Amino acid sequence: MKTKVENNTAYLKQFEEIYRKYYPQVLSFIYSKVRNVYLAEDLTQETFLRVFEYKYLPDEEKGKFFNFLCTIARSRIYSHRKKIKEKQIFEWVDKPDESFNIEQAIIKREFKEVLYKIILSLPEMFKYPCLLFSIMGYSYKEASEECGITVGCFKSRLLRARYEIRKRLNNFYG
Repeated sequence: MKTKVENNTAYLKQFEEIYRKYYPQVLSFIYSKVRNVYLAEDLTQETFLRVFEYKYLPDEEKGKFFNFLCTIARSRIYSHRKKIKEKQIFEWVDKPDESFNIEQAIIKREFKEVLYKIILSLPEMFKYPCLLFSIMGYSYKEASEECGITVGCFKSRLLRARYEIRKRLNNFYG
């Protein structure tokens, strides 16, 4: 379906053609999933950036390459949704209130304290990935390098940390 390229000049020209040809279709596909023009444009750019980084060229069959682009686009959409879901809990805790409500402020402060205590009580191998990614905003790659582990191992530890946090929050509030 796709071939890897080594000649940069030829690849840049062909990539430009691919970009012009498929950009509207990929944008439309992503927009149909996210229903936000700006987000769709960003995810479309990420999709083409991914294709550019891996230097893949399409075969002659248009349908197969478009399906390949849609697969990458779908992956970008899922990654974006995953990041949003992860950050929602921390944004809720850190978000300032537009209308000052003492009861909500107290609840948020208590929840934040409980959440941070739970994170700090995690075993070291789970605590640091959670702190680096969720609290300090490192990317997967940056955080995995900081921990001295592979990205895959880092994601696994972060997933297990989230599971443990959810379990402890349920025990605390449930």
